[in-house]
Amino acid sequence: MSAIREPEHWNIPLKITPVVEIDTEADAAYLHITSGRIAETRVIRDDEIVVTADLSERGELLGLEVVGTKDFTLDTLLDYANIPRHYFDSARWDTRYISA
Repeated sequence: MSAIREPEHWNIPLKITPVVEIDTEADAAYLHITSGRIAETRVIRDDEIVVTADLSERGELLGLEVVGTKDFTLDTLLDYANIPRHYFDSARWDTRYISA
């Protein structure tokens, strides 16, 4: 596994409206940030909450998976991933929530 890169240094494009796909049975959520081919998945947190990040070949953050939570709000998912909320200020109110 490659070294964990600090989330605040990632390229976080907001080309589409973020979508949070919620799986309440698994206590998990996937935050779709933008479309693209996943080149790498990195573990960025692995304790009582597990967070993985899907990255493109250019280092763009495509999505986040968060496992071990029952709180699926955008702000909480970003906090679990240690991603500053200001990256999503323009999309916060447009974020869609769907069930898995």
